[in-house]
Amino acid sequence: MNKIIQNKKFVFISLFLTILLGASVRLYQIDKDPVSLFGDELDVGYQALSILQTGRDYSGNFLPMHMQSLTEWRTPLYIYASIPTVAIFGISPLGVRLPAAIFGILGILITYFLVKELTKNKYIGFISAVLLAILPWHILYSRAGFEVTMLYTFFFGGILLFLRGLKNNLWLIPSAILLGFTPWIYSTAKLFLPMTVLILFFIWFKEISKIKRKYLFISLAIFLLITIPFAINTIFGGGAVRFDSISIFNRPTLSGEIGEVRLRDSQMGGIFSAPIIEKVMQNKIVFFGNIFINNYFKSLSPEFLFTQGDPSPRQNSSASGGFYVVEALFIVFGLYFIFARKKEFENNERLTILFLLLAGPIPGDLTQGGGNHATRQFLLIFPLIFLGAVGIFYITKILKGRIKLVWIGGAVVVLLWSFISYIHYFFSIYPWDSERWWQAGFQGAITSAVAESKYYNRVIISSAGEPALKYFLAWSKYPPAEFQKEGTKDIVQMAPFGPMVKEGKFLFPDIGKFVDVYGLGKVLPPNTLYLATTQEVVYDLGKNPDRIPKDIKVVKIIRYPSGEPAFYLLTKR
Repeated sequence: MNKIIQNKKFVFISLFLTILLGASVRLYQIDKDPVSLFGDELDVGYQALSILQTGRDYSGNFLPMHMQSLTEWRTPLYIYASIPTVAIFGISPLGVRLPAAIFGILGILITYFLVKELTKNKYIGFISAVLLAILPWHILYSRAGFEVTMLYTFFFGGILLFLRGLKNNLWLIPSAILLGFTPWIYSTAKLFLPMTVLILFFIWFKEISKIKRKYLFISLAIFLLITIPFAINTIFGGGAVRFDSISIFNRPTLSGEIGEVRLRDSQMGGIFSAPIIEKVMQNKIVFFGNIFINNYFKSLSPEFLFTQGDPSPRQNSSASGGFYVVEALFIVFGLYFIFARKKEFENNERLTILFLLLAGPIPGDLTQGGGNHATRQFLLIFPLIFLGAVGIFYITKILKGRIKLVWIGGAVVVLLWSFISYIHYFFSIYPWDSERWWQAGFQGAITSAVAESKYYNRVIISSAGEPALKYFLAWSKYPPAEFQKEGTKDIVQMAPFGPMVKEGKFLFPDIGKFVDVYGLGKVLPPNTLYLATTQEVVYDLGKNPDRIPKDIKVVKIIRYPSGEPAFYLLTKR
């Protein structure tokens, strides 16, 4: 048995089957689950289509370093990577999600080689690849148009090539390219990359000092050539806007909150109510520090990692956390073994993993709600997978005889059961549980409104729940060149809808603008089609026709996959 396991062909075949398994669960029914493209995915698709057809983002910027969307500036590299698939499949699940799936599959391979490089042990590398292949957190993000699977592959691929480059300096050049492009993929890398470069320099200083100057200079030049223009664009262009909007430091009411706490403390009396004490105890540094610390411990908490996960069903496709509960045991043992097995782990390797584990949450923790935000904490996956694999391997190694067989059998059965239970939930239950979070009704609503628009002078598309313009642009296949000409400059005033963006005969009120269905007939102009949300129509008018207002005609009801109403096309009788 041991001879079979030690055979190189056995490891190769096992790794191939692991990649095949990982690819299968990331590609199977990717067009159906998640149930629909949500707003950010549609934005990726429309930006890719705009670049493909015009060379500009849909706001008119030529091949930009940050894409200007309707509500934010976006990092561009995933959008650029989506251009080929959007060219082939259009703005569709395959067009937008296939790059994420491909990078997710590559991430499994990168994990194997990086863990093998750090541990000098192909079996720990193989276990890591298996754990990542069946990980709920990574599976979900590989099946949606999120940038972070690309970030994972570039970031850890860059570290892998850096470590190999310490022995064969030529590898430092592609390492500089991969690492240099990580801030172009996702905003958290803008902070985490400088931290990583600095820490790796100190950890591996002895090895770095032996690098041939030619390769060191070329790699550094390429790295700076990629990162400096992007950093300048981030600081002086639109790139900083996104972080400013979600940063924990963006709190307009902060002065009032601190003043209120100080006033409360002063009314309590005693030594701690002295003004100097209040200023020391209640100030901006303490306030922001508390938010950051709370976020940090939440990122590494069992609740986030194993039992609850991200509170948003769009970012958590399991009934628990991103990791299986049993993996907590493996990770704890892995953390013990990297210190206890001093001969197997060099200090450099140990410090690298500890840095990735302890510093990984920091960029996300500097954002509002970032402590349990699965997207912003995505890079935590690798060090935890690494520790889990180490735990499994060394427990297996130290056990003997029947106990070892029981342990191996038990670990395989529990992991397999956890994986099968997750897959059952994901494909059978999750689509229904998450349909609203993936805004499943928008495609049918927009396509129906466009189809019916030929019978009306104007169509008003409600933004009571979501800003509807980006859904319209993508699902109606509105020509990007036309939108670049018109933009959002054409504003129409119409009571009680207020200012509305006009695109042809389609009008878009401000987000959150609410018109109750029972007052709609009094304010809706003649020969106008209105796309209403369920915020405006509380009852299922298909099942309760007696609740349809007498002055309103229901043209069509658009339903979620579950059968619940999502939108209504209404007009005045």
